[in-house]
Order: sequence, then structure tokens, then C-alpha cells
Amino acid sequence: MFPGPRSLNSPVLGVPVALFRLAIQAKEAYQHPQQYDEVALARLRREIEVWEGIVLSNGRIDTLVDGHSPSTQQIYYEGASYLYVLIISLLLEQIEQNSWCHGPQIPPHNQLPNAVPRDAWQIRKALFILQQFESDDDWCNCYIGNWSVYTLGFFLSDPKDIALVRNEMKRRWESTKFIQAARFHEDLEKAWEQRSHGAAGSSVSTSNEIWDLLNGPDTMSEWDFTACVPNDG
Repeated sequence: MFPGPRSLNSPVLGVPVALFRLAIQAKEAYQHPQQYDEVALARLRREIEVWEGIVLSNGRIDTLVDGHSPSTQQIYYEGASYLYVLIISLLLEQIEQNSWCHGPQIPPHNQLPNAVPRDAWQIRKALFILQQFESDDDWCNCYIGNWSVYTLGFFLSDPKDIALVRNEMKRRWESTKFIQAARFHEDLEKAWEQRSHGAAGSSVSTSNEIWDLLNGPDTMSEWDFTACVPNDG
């Protein structure tokens, strides 16, 4: 199904509901691959390919009225939606590549995604998006970006790329004082530290939050705030 443009109007989710649900399914497939057969995974792949096409063509996810330029909030929501697409794409790739997804093995509890080469197109695009908002404090007030920036950090290995996400997480905490940002930053630092002292390709485990945050649009405990809060300063 082609993603509907009107779903971005939600002031709570901030991303299309169809995309949010796809993120939930991708994380469930990563956590419980034994519950997703090849047919189900192929369906997820087809769905994300539609979104990937929008991102690769720099297409609009939301609909503009009468050709007007996008508002600042629309730009933020679109940036966050792009990040969701890129992360889902990376997750599905790792599902296809991990050996435990093709046999009776069960993945280690809380195993996080592996770092991927920085020349992967998803990484290049995600870093470009963050660089566009590097000096934009209002972007850091968009809570919808917390999970996507946080999850992106686990896919990174280059020190310069890690520094970009580290700075973003610090700015999000300083701008909002939202405890979630602090917890996310702590998780990332722990994961990066473990990787720096571990063998190449070694798995890293951390808190349940990376998965718990995506409980679903019908469970709003983590989404009972406005997706973007303007900076009063």
C-alpha cells in the first residue's frame, strides 16, 4: 500500500501511522525471527521499498497546500520520517544477513544491531539529515527524533559519525531535559565503549528501551506528548 500523506498531520506520532506500524513489525521480526517466515519478511521488504523510493528521490512524504513551502514543523517531521525509513531498511537488512534468522536459533536476549559500513546509502543519507539540523535547536525539541537518532547510533562505527550523534543526543537533553534523551545517550555510550574494547563484530546488549519504545500506536504511554515543541527561547 502506498503511504498516505495525511497521516503526518498527527501532532502526537509526527510520522505516518503506516510507517510507525512498519517500524514495529521490523523490530518484532528482528527480535523474534522465528515468527516471521520468508513470505512475511518479503512483504515487509516490499513495503519498505516504497518508502525507500521516496527517500532516494528526495520526495515529499507530507502534502503541501496550494504549492506553499513546507513549514518548519513539516520539515522536522519529514526529517524524522526519513530517519525512520532508513532505520527500518537497515534492520531488515540485518535480519536477512544474520544467521539466527535462517534457522532454529534464537537471537541472544537484547542483542542490538551491528554497526554497518559508513558508505552504506542509508548511513550516508541519515548522517546528511543530522548535519542539516546540526545547529538547529528547535529540531532537538522534536521528541519524535529521539528514537530514530538513538537507534542510528548503534549502526555507526566511525568516530566522526559517532561524534555527530553524541552531540545530537547531548543537545536533545540540554534542550528538553527529557529523561528519555539522557537514558538513550547513556545506552549509546555504553554500547560504543563495549565495542571499542571488544572484538570486531561482537554483539552488544543494552536496555529494553530500544524495543519497548515501539509498543505500537495503540499504546500511547511513550507518545503522550506533542511530537515537536517550539523553543520558547
